[in-house]
Amino acid sequence: GTPMKNGKPLNLFPLLKAVKHPFGDKQKAYETHFCAGREKRFNRGGGGGGERVVWDANGSSNLKSLHAHISSHVLHMTKEDCLTLPSKTREYRKVPVSSRHEMLHANAMQDLVSIFVVCLHMHVVRSFKTIRQ
Repeated sequence: GTPMKNGKPLNLFPLLKAVKHPFGDKQKAYETHFCAGREKRFNRGGGGGGERVVWDANGSSNLKSLHAHISSHVLHMTKEDCLTLPSKTREYRKVPVSSRHEMLHANAMQDLVSIFVVCLHMHVVRSFKTIRQ
């Protein structure tokens, strides 16, 4: 299987910890340096005031350095490197639906269209009011 999906350096930390790489020792230091980790502050709102502080490590930074230091510990293989698979085939099948359920579906779709039209109208009206000011 895939132990880590492609993407953020944050997803790599548990693997580095598992293979006992030095970067797997201190999570906050790792996140600060390689994940652009930082505190974010949010107003609580609601009249209570105050701030809420949240740690955000969803970014990335110093990726060349990270790659250079972990390449000896990480094996990168694509599906094509290790498997011979046939081409994808797509199969479309019609599923019989009762007339009652067809009608329920049609009504639900009509309700969604009505909601969309109302929301669109509200957005247009709001936009015109903003332009007028």
